[in-house]
This record gives sequence, C-alpha cells and structure tokens, in this order.
Amino acid sequence: MSKNGLPIKSGERGVALVVSLVIALSLAIMGVTLLELVWQESLSADVGKKSIVAQQLADAAGEIVIFDRSWYNRAGVERVMGFCSDDDYEEFFRSVPEFEKMLVRSGIRVIKYWFSISDEEQAARFLSRINDPLKQWKLSPMDLESRRRWEAYTRAKEVMLERTHIPEAPWWVVQAVDKKRARLNCIHHLLSQLPYHEIPHESVTLPERQRQPDYFRQPVPGSMIVPEVY
Repeated sequence: MSKNGLPIKSGERGVALVVSLVIALSLAIMGVTLLELVWQESLSADVGKKSIVAQQLADAAGEIVIFDRSWYNRAGVERVMGFCSDDDYEEFFRSVPEFEKMLVRSGIRVIKYWFSISDEEQAARFLSRINDPLKQWKLSPMDLESRRRWEAYTRAKEVMLERTHIPEAPWWVVQAVDKKRARLNCIHHLLSQLPYHEIPHESVTLPERQRQPDYFRQPVPGSMIVPEVY
C-alpha cells in the first residue's frame, strides 16, 4: 500500500509521469511527490555543461512523481528557437530513449502524456491572456514567439513523438481543447494503467461543539479590523 492510499503491487517502484501541460495541478490530488528525478541541462554557452541529477527522497513502492514538459525542452523549444546545436539535438534523441528504458528496467513505470490543442484554440487562449489582467502574468515573450512559429513547433512535436515513442515508455495523446474533459480523460486513462481500485473509508462524524455557560466571545478591537473595501 502506498503512502497516498493507492494500492500498488509489492515490488513496483511507482509511476513517473511526463505531463506536457497544466494537468499536473489536477493530478496532484492523486499522490504526494516522494521520488524526485530531475533532468538538468545548462543552456549557458559559457558553461556548456550537462548534468543528470537523480535524487531519491524515499525508497518505497507506490510513489508517484510528475514532470512537466521541460523534460523534453531539447526536442521542442530549444530546437525551434535555436537554443541547442544539431549535435545536442541528436544526442538528446539518442540518450532519452535509453535513459527511459533504464528507468523501466529498474522497476519504474514511465507514462507520457501530450495534451494536444488546435491552432484556433491556442490563439484563443493567448488572446484571453492578453485581454484578461488576471492572466497576463502567464504570457511571456517566448509564448508570443511560439505563436508566430506554431508550424515549426508542431513539426518539432511530431518528430519528438516519432523518435521517443518506445514500447517501454509510450506517448499518449490527449485531445485537450476542452480542458475539463481532457483532465478527466487523462486521469481515467492513467488509473486504467495501474492496479488501482477504490479504497473503503470509515465514515466521518462531526462532533458536537462543547459549550461553556461562562464563555462569551470577545469582540475584536476596531483598530485590528481590515477595512471591507469590497
């Protein structure tokens, strides 16, 4: 039994998820991150160093870790924007499948999801960020440039999926124009990949509050009150 309540067969080391979009927020309710595996590559031309950092915080079956799309930046944004050389690009495609196979051989299950949206939906989401002050913080110059290079990003994605879709760690594409349906479909599919079933829980009863006849709630001094502007 895992610490997050998911029943996992003995000996399994957990599930590593490469999640391409914001689904990480939705899936976070399914478990805590106890195993951390980070791929770090410096983009600095001065340093020119690459490092793979694996930090295991706990060694128990049933742990879950979620990666965002930065795991595959070398095949996407770095390729399109010219942040890596052709040699770096090809080395990525040689290294990543072997690295993921190594994870699988060690007992980790790797499940990769790509959330796919249409050209029209991407345009609508960017316009929403531009026009909504509450969303403008999400918009970066790199986002605007990615809109202009939509076809280049799409071609890079197609090459990435073709060259890194391996039996040991396959890609799964989620139709994500409708965010809510996409998240639910992904969660449903993820659970279908695991030995998962509902766990019975004891019913919870709210206890009665104890009341003391000599207690009276004291008023808060006016000088401490936050003004009710809204």
